[in-house]
Amino acid sequence: MNSFDTPINKLLDKADILAIKALDRGNANENQQKIALNAIFNKICRVGKSSFATDPYQSAFNEGVRYVGIQIHSAVLVDIEKLELNNPYNKNKNK
Repeated sequence: MNSFDTPINKLLDKADILAIKALDRGNANENQQKIALNAIFNKICRVGKSSFATDPYQSAFNEGVRYVGIQIHSAVLVDIEKLELNNPYNKNKNK
């Protein structure tokens, strides 16, 4: 068993779970937001870790889980101003 198929109560501690719940409710403080995203990136999705397993189907599943974390992390890092400028659907774009 690797961390991709570990039950959530074994993967996360109480602070992680409380922070994720607060994030979901929309009332997480700054520290809880950091704890929640850290838990999602590093404990649940294992961004930055290998997704390899000896079973190729497990490897594919693990990579799918990891991909979700990478996409969320990419959204956190995106420069929103550059995103708006490059959006072809932005009707307020300077010509």
